[in-house]
Amino acid sequence: VLCANVPEMMLAGHPEIRKACRENDLGIVWCPQSFFNFKRFGPEKKLANAEAVAAYFESTTRTASSPTTVINAAGISRPGYFLELPADAFTQAMAVNYFGTVNILRHAVPTMLANRSGAILNIGSVGSLIGVFGMAPYCGSKFAVRGLTEALRSELAPQGIRVCLLCPPDTD
Repeated sequence: VLCANVPEMMLAGHPEIRKACRENDLGIVWCPQSFFNFKRFGPEKKLANAEAVAAYFESTTRTASSPTTVINAAGISRPGYFLELPADAFTQAMAVNYFGTVNILRHAVPTMLANRSGAILNIGSVGSLIGVFGMAPYCGSKFAVRGLTEALRSELAPQGIRVCLLCPPDTD
C-alpha cells in the first residue's frame, strides 16, 4: 500500500511503481488531495493534526489493507530572508514537512512491525543536506526529516523494515 497525495502524478511519472505494484500484487491506498484540502485551509491543519491522520488511517484501513510501503512526500516552502519571514513560516514548515511525516509513520509503522516487513521512503531535499540561502524554514524542517529517517533506519532495520531518504534537487 502506497500513501501519496497526488496518485495520478506519481503513477504517471513513475512507471516502475506501477510495474512493481502489478508484479507483487500490491494494493494502493492513496491519501487523496481532498484529505489535505489546500484551498480551504493550509495542509498543516491536517498533516500536523495527529487525530486527523489517525481518523484517515482508520477509515482507509477498514476498506483496504494496511500500508506495507509508505512514501512521505509532504513539502512546503516559503523562501525569504530569515528576519523578514514571519514566525509562522517556520511553524508551518515543521508542521507539514516534519510532523506530517511523523504522524503518517506513527500509524503505518505498527502494522509493518507486526508483519516484520515494510518499506518507508521519506522525501527530503538537497535542503536536507546543506543549508540553502533564503530557505531557512524549509531546510530546518527537511534536516529534521533527515534526522528522523536516520534514527528510524537503525531502529527499524532489525524488525525487517527498510527506511530510506531521497534528496532530490529543486522540483516544480
